[in-house]
Amino acid sequence: MSFLHDSTGVNPDVQYDLLPEGWYTFRIYEAEEMESKKGYPMILARCEVVGDVRYKDSSVWHYVVFIPKGQKGDGISVHFRKCIGVPFGGQDEVDARDWMGKKFMGYAVQETYEGKTRNKIAKVSPMPDADKNATEVGNSGVKDEEIPF
Repeated sequence: MSFLHDSTGVNPDVQYDLLPEGWYTFRIYEAEEMESKKGYPMILARCEVVGDVRYKDSSVWHYVVFIPKGQKGDGISVHFRKCIGVPFGGQDEVDARDWMGKKFMGYAVQETYEGKTRNKIAKVSPMPDADKNATEVGNSGVKDEEIPF
């Protein structure tokens, strides 16, 4: 079945309303396993704002790259997994499906890239009541004070 749609005069480069800079509660509604430009495992977490009716339809894509131990940024994926309450800090099996529905606090900023301004999650933190849960979920025997962040 086909249908007609008149898009005459519609600007395909329209900018959508962006989140103002600040902390928001995000929920991961989709997570997809991918590969980074450098060939590292990566998960694209598609996140939506929850708990704030002003921005309930706002979503931000957040890329989590699994950088090898000893390289700059190797703790970022560990910190993110700790924040969402999945196993972190050891020989962990990572499955993007386990990230679905997980909530975390994210600091949204606006960043211009390739001529377009988009939101980006610049910092993450566990949900205020989830700190205990993140440690209990499974840090693979690594103590919090041993994690470098």
